[in-house]
Amino acid sequence: MGLQNEAITDLRWKEAMNEEMRSLQKNCTWEVVELPTGKVPVGCRWVFTIKHKANGTIERFKARLIAKGYTQTYGIDYMETFAPVAKINTVRILLSLVVNRDWPLYQFDVKNAFLHGDLQEEVFMELPPGCIMQIKGSIKFMHSPSEEHMKVVTRILRYLKSSPETSKSKTQFVSDQLAPPPYIPIILFYSPASENLCKNSDHLKESFSRTLTHFYPFAGRIKDGFSVDCNDDGAEFIEARVAGDISMVLEQADINQQQQLLPCSPYGKSSKLSTDQVTMAVQVNYFNCGGVAISICIWHAVADASTLATFLNCWAAISRDPNNVIDEVVFDCTTLFPPQDLSSFSLHSFVKEDVSSEIVMKRFLFDGSKLASLRDEVGNGPYLDRPSRFIAVSTLILTAMMTVTRENEAMQINAATIAVDLRRRLKPPVPKQSIGNIFQVTIAKWPESESNELSYNGLAGKLHESIRMMNDDFIRKIHAGGGYFNLLKRTGEEARKGSNLTVFGFSSWCNFPFYETDFGWGKPLWLSPALKLNRVAIFLDTKDGEGIEAWIGLSEEDMVKFEQDPGILTYASFSASI
Repeated sequence: MGLQNEAITDLRWKEAMNEEMRSLQKNCTWEVVELPTGKVPVGCRWVFTIKHKANGTIERFKARLIAKGYTQTYGIDYMETFAPVAKINTVRILLSLVVNRDWPLYQFDVKNAFLHGDLQEEVFMELPPGCIMQIKGSIKFMHSPSEEHMKVVTRILRYLKSSPETSKSKTQFVSDQLAPPPYIPIILFYSPASENLCKNSDHLKESFSRTLTHFYPFAGRIKDGFSVDCNDDGAEFIEARVAGDISMVLEQADINQQQQLLPCSPYGKSSKLSTDQVTMAVQVNYFNCGGVAISICIWHAVADASTLATFLNCWAAISRDPNNVIDEVVFDCTTLFPPQDLSSFSLHSFVKEDVSSEIVMKRFLFDGSKLASLRDEVGNGPYLDRPSRFIAVSTLILTAMMTVTRENEAMQINAATIAVDLRRRLKPPVPKQSIGNIFQVTIAKWPESESNELSYNGLAGKLHESIRMMNDDFIRKIHAGGGYFNLLKRTGEEARKGSNLTVFGFSSWCNFPFYETDFGWGKPLWLSPALKLNRVAIFLDTKDGEGIEAWIGLSEEDMVKFEQDPGILTYASFSASI
């Protein structure tokens, strides 16, 4: 059992177990039920095998889930045994036919071939070791199987909506093509106090289905790096029963715990998009206390945070009243941001493989009163008079990071990337219901020689100027003739050649109406981005709209130093509970 527990914590074996579970679920091998009285379940265990190539190198890690058949008694639990394998004589006949008739010969592997038969008997089996969440189509594993606080029983549903014949494919514009690989996840937590919370299950499924009629690409699949196949395969909708109270999540604000409430891993492959990649997945988590956490993951190649907020509020409006009129959703922005040929280049090649286990993501709270004082201090100087909430907090974080990295010249922060929403910066403004990555990354940088001399006000001025330049004229000019793509391409090539540009990234979700998402039982109690990224800060509004919650991802070593920075200690709160 010790080796099995150890394997469950290894990413390679976890992926092998996930592959095995996907095969089992695809064949509808079982469904999760309560054990009936008088029934005895069969146990199960994992068998791990490392497959090698002919030259001795590792080909893949394979995990098989086997039932403990030796615990059954002949004549009581079963009457006969069989093994569905081909006889060698059959193989010889086939090979003879191939040779004599000059047929082409192909070799392929039918995974879980034994599942292609029908089982008439009723058999009950225990959940696989390390499994905390049983989903038709997906399985998640705990780092420690002994943890009991997140046990879940779930089922999956797919909702289909026929896309218009004229819109069977959604072409991505350049910002979609250059979007980072992960999903964008968010979790909305709702208080158990509402009396209307009990009418949610079937009602949410129906309203979700109705909402997809307006957002039909989200029920499709990522076809390649340039478009979405609106094939109506469906968005995944998962229901989960959590054996615990919602307070256990809110009191800890632990990103690792929160990610167990997501419908899928938020980290996509950095090599290329999978042809069967779902565009959207939703999971509704019901806690024992009556509280609800609605989590959603949407593929970044089709949406940004503003798109996510728009979808959630449309879903909530339809949930409150099916007759609510939804503004027309705009999917095509290719005239503003023409797609580019990325066959010879992809920013994904510069993205490090998922190392989220090595990242510490913590929540720092800047309440309204302290934020007002910080804005006064940052604005005290000649470069910027009255900084925004975003500029003030970003300046504080960057100053702290320059102190953290000062001893390591190779890692000294000397630039900041900022994702700027373009919807209101264009003339005329892009409609609020426009879907896709309608943002642009701007870079504020400064010479390494200035890193130790920059004042709050001087650094704030550089951030402000990099955002200010993103006006209608600049945006249209830089996208004409592929200018934005060429800029990012040069930046990527410089990074690959060992450029001394070391950046810290900012993504602000402030002023997006996440806290307005009311499904009929009240507005969210709290929300979380549930995403771990290194040297990145994600900003969200506090519920009162006055402060900022900053989720900051760093290495464990850098996080220890960052938390001790005098500026952070002065203006930020570290309370884990919500």
